[in-house]
Amino acid sequence: MTKTTGMEFKARRLNQISKMICGDSNDNQISYFIYRSSFYLTEFFGDAETEFAHDGSTRPKWVAETLREILKEPCTNHDMPSDTFCRVIETLMDQSNAFNEDKNRSKALEELNNALSRTTLLIDLIIFKNTFARLLKLIKI
Repeated sequence: MTKTTGMEFKARRLNQISKMICGDSNDNQISYFIYRSSFYLTEFFGDAETEFAHDGSTRPKWVAETLREILKEPCTNHDMPSDTFCRVIETLMDQSNAFNEDKNRSKALEELNNALSRTTLLIDLIIFKNTFARLLKLIKI
């Protein structure tokens, strides 16, 4: 299978997603994402099968830069971001990471979709055989 070069996201979108990964709330709103310190950011990216380790710098800035690097990686489908980026989103939306909401993550999903609304991607959750299976469903808009 041929791999193509990844896609780019605007800085604002990367910053929004990086805040979700860090667990930082937006404008004093309730966060639906677990707060991650330096150690847990490294663990998060390890769970997404990457080698990235937080270097102690400002968390959201480091995550945004890390996402920018990940998006440069090759992808197996030209309509999708890099395979690594897809794993990062799957890790972010994992049912076990539910925070301030129930396990279906509907509020976190809404926040993520808002961040991605001006890109060519939307993420969706799919129920499969009465269990939540996280699948990335990438929809062209």
